[in-house]
Amino acid sequence: MKTLIRTLAAASVVLAGASQAQTYPAKSITLIVPFAVGGITDIVGRGLADELSKELQVPVVVENRTGAGGAIGAQVVSQAAPDGYTIGLATVSTHVVNPSCNKAIGYDPVESFTPVALFAQVPNILVARADFPADNLAELKKLAGQKSSDYTFGNTGYCGFGHLLGEQLNNALGLEIRQVPYRGGSQAVTDLLGGQVDLMFDAISGHLGNLKAGKLKALGIAAEAEQPLLPGVKPFAEQGAPAVNNPSWYGLIAPAHTPEPVVRRLEEAVGKAVEKEAFRNTFYDMGIILTAAGSDALKERIGTELEGTRRFIKENNIEMQ
Repeated sequence: MKTLIRTLAAASVVLAGASQAQTYPAKSITLIVPFAVGGITDIVGRGLADELSKELQVPVVVENRTGAGGAIGAQVVSQAAPDGYTIGLATVSTHVVNPSCNKAIGYDPVESFTPVALFAQVPNILVARADFPADNLAELKKLAGQKSSDYTFGNTGYCGFGHLLGEQLNNALGLEIRQVPYRGGSQAVTDLLGGQVDLMFDAISGHLGNLKAGKLKALGIAAEAEQPLLPGVKPFAEQGAPAVNNPSWYGLIAPAHTPEPVVRRLEEAVGKAVEKEAFRNTFYDMGIILTAAGSDALKERIGTELEGTRRFIKENNIEMQ
């Protein structure tokens, strides 16, 4: 009897979803951005929301739900009704680093969501102050040599994005550059500029101003090829460190069990948005490369990076929090 009830309940959800999808969207949509107002993720979210509003012909309203490295916002999306009216941004922090480093975050990065689209990539870079005596990874390895523990990576927390990339680079180059954790990226950058720390992994978008001003320089970039924004800076893979050559990314997600016709409508709208040249150029100037990749691409990216990150953490005895 219980099995019959569950079957009927599931069928009713499917039928309701199919019916709703025929008229979707019929009201405003909330886009959950899991980071603070004014940051790069917020700028990306608001830009996407504007374009989705045009494509879907309904308001798409950004709601910032911050905290726990993006986990609070992701949890809000996971607990929302699967009707397409609450969607969210997924990042490498919310769907790879946080789930790999934390035992209890309130959601499963795969099972709690429906992937909609992978729509942007942001190259990560290894930055140093302008007078740091190395310009690439080969020179860094030679400089550090047997005294690599004399040098430091600034990062924004244990088992966080920058920490993991630093340890992966140490592995690739056979170095032991020390990690210095900070409560936030702004203080880490201040100390990087002041010489209190030597190196830092971060997304390119947060450093273009200092790079253009000649205050910082990049020793490598996570990209398939050199980027016009940083001419002469070689991809990490070309410098013998393919493990750190994965860029950061942004995806659009919905709660698990969102009806497929709704997902396809959202996926289509994202695809049309990122095809607009003006929209692409605006974000490229911030170091953000828009790409029209669908739900399957986002699902694969999350799965592949989750597996690799969890394996690296286990093999290198990095304790989960």
